[in-house]
Amino acid sequence: MRMPFLEKPTREKGLPRSLLSNRFVADNIVMLLAAGATNLFAYGYQLAMGIMLSPEDYGKIVSLVSLFVIVGILLQTVTTVVTKTTTTLVADSRMDHVGSFYRRSLKFNFLLGIGLFVILIAASAFITRLLNLGNVLYCVILFSSFLFAFPVASNWGILQGLQRFVSLGSNQALFKFLQLLIAVLLVAFGMGVVGGITAIPLSYLLLLVVSLFLLKSLPTSSHQQAPLTGIGRYTLQTLLAFTAITVMTNVDVIIAKHFLTPVEAGNYSAVSVLGRIAFYASAGISAVLFPKAAESSTRGENSKRHYWLSLILTVLIVAVICLVYWLFPGTVMHFLFSNKYQNAAPYLLKYGVGMSLLAVTYLTVIYGLSIGKMRIAYLILAVMGMQLGLLFAFHQSIADFVNVMLISGGLAAAIILPSIWVLRNTP
Repeated sequence: MRMPFLEKPTREKGLPRSLLSNRFVADNIVMLLAAGATNLFAYGYQLAMGIMLSPEDYGKIVSLVSLFVIVGILLQTVTTVVTKTTTTLVADSRMDHVGSFYRRSLKFNFLLGIGLFVILIAASAFITRLLNLGNVLYCVILFSSFLFAFPVASNWGILQGLQRFVSLGSNQALFKFLQLLIAVLLVAFGMGVVGGITAIPLSYLLLLVVSLFLLKSLPTSSHQQAPLTGIGRYTLQTLLAFTAITVMTNVDVIIAKHFLTPVEAGNYSAVSVLGRIAFYASAGISAVLFPKAAESSTRGENSKRHYWLSLILTVLIVAVICLVYWLFPGTVMHFLFSNKYQNAAPYLLKYGVGMSLLAVTYLTVIYGLSIGKMRIAYLILAVMGMQLGLLFAFHQSIADFVNVMLISGGLAAAIILPSIWVLRNTP
């Protein structure tokens, strides 16, 4: 079958010569390897906590991590906005502005992290009761992560915008490795849930030092100020898009923790941890797609080929994962969690397919954000509303939650994928 979007670009067709260049392929390989290592360590953390802690305590860890991811939507927004601005400056050959923008971004995000920490500490008692955590200290420790996470997110955005994918990927993998190592050590010393959560702020603190070192070569003497026209609106719409995606991939665990029994919530947490592999495994592809497509769009070039190649790679990855879940669900669950969560094995494939559809949706949303088609944020927000409605209507059992996640993934893909081509043709 002829696939024109994979044909070699030619000058006559006016397609960007860099599309299928060695650099594009190499960058994808680098970020896929980095994402693989990052996910390996991230799931090592989840699995280690699942094995070392009781199902009840493991359910607390997973709900806390999911809460952090949801509140951390701002971190993704910071990274994306900083990446977009940096990419635009590079594409417009304004490297003299990058250093000043980096310093301004770093200072702003230090202050943002402090502000969010204060707000969340004030809400910690309420959150503790809502999630049946039993100890407000868990929230206090978790929220201290934002003191360091926002500057790190800003630094990662600069690295991504400069397309320093080796530095970016290794930095992200190192973060998850440190989180795993510190958590295992602290839990092994008998600190339980406190130890598992303390690993997160400590890892961010160490990564802040490393990321600052990686960017020390940026010019510091320039007084040029990067123009930030329109950045407020772009930030808001990006925040809406990431809010929708993050809620759709994490809120189910928090709602399950509230409605299901502690043991059922622990089993559902195991399903979600493994099922999300299908979502996160291809994360490196979107990390490369965003600056590449944004750069092409800024220069008036065709960015579609970047998207098509990224989409094919994503589908291949999630298809392999779902095949494993279809053929060996019990073996996967037993190998990773021993015999603690075997009741969850029958739900693994459905949940994995739902997350695979959300992975494809996420890639498409990232593409829309990269080329400035911001209306896609409102569409994915509407899909999120549908999912929340389903979760609050059907939450009596693990099967209910899994079915809702599958339906949500299907709705997201069916609405978002066709919409991006309509949006491309609108101003």
